[in-house]
Amino acid sequence: MVSVTELGSALSGLKTAYDMAKALRGLSADAQIKLATIDLMETILAAQGSAFAAQQEQATLLQRIRELEEQMARMKTWDAEKQRYELKAIDTGAFAYMLKESERAGEPTHWLCTNCFNKGHKGFLAFKTQNTHPGGGRGHHSIWACTTCNATVSIYFTRKPSEPWEPTGAEV
Repeated sequence: MVSVTELGSALSGLKTAYDMAKALRGLSADAQIKLATIDLMETILAAQGSAFAAQQEQATLLQRIRELEEQMARMKTWDAEKQRYELKAIDTGAFAYMLKESERAGEPTHWLCTNCFNKGHKGFLAFKTQNTHPGGGRGHHSIWACTTCNATVSIYFTRKPSEPWEPTGAEV
């Protein structure tokens, strides 16, 4: 986590400071002692700066590790969740992800947006509107929109998640 260079620099600075402190014992003149003390203080400050930089780098790396671990946990959760679904045709040329029959266990039937599903999250398709004829009245298609990304799917108006569509030979 702490780079070898920064750790080596900090240790080297502390060793130099120790050696200088030992040398101070042998100095007799006041001027020499003052100069050596100043050098010692500068060396200690440089070593402290290296140690602080190493701590900052370590904190940054630990934060990145936490972020990556959280991302991995989300990916594992999504991998487990997406195994519960399968891509199904909900009308001619229209697709959505649906819960596998074996995974329903009382959960209401629903369609998931293919766009959101492929990006790693669930976006539910919800009924939005039914088209109208130019002369008035209801048309034969309804529009379902994703609650997350607003993508739309146009399907025959009687299609519902609770009644899976099975294409006939004429519809394929």
